[in-house]
Amino acid sequence: MSDKYDAAIKLLQEDPSEITKAWGYFRSHPAGCLFATVPGIGVCLTQIRKGMGRVDGPFESWKSDHALTQRIEGDERIPANEDEITVDMLPMFAEYQREFEPLRGVVADSTGAMGREE
Repeated sequence: MSDKYDAAIKLLQEDPSEITKAWGYFRSHPAGCLFATVPGIGVCLTQIRKGMGRVDGPFESWKSDHALTQRIEGDERIPANEDEITVDMLPMFAEYQREFEPLRGVVADSTGAMGREE
């Protein structure tokens, strides 16, 4: 079943020059859902990969799930810089965002519409 992440991947495959814009404007860009912040940590995957999400990192006051942060920091598929994100990496970003959906308390239907989980 196709979802909003598949639609976002397709959009960025058609115009890879939009990847950095989607990353920077994740709340308003049509493909920004791939780059939303990690629930409970407050930064995105690339920022965690470069160490910004650690409890002992530069933003110590942010609530952090240490095990999740460590897993993301150790995932070498994630670039530490948004300028390094390629079309080939987009399915991995979608994989993480799908994993985070239950943590956000929302579910996406096949059209990408969001609804509260009952």
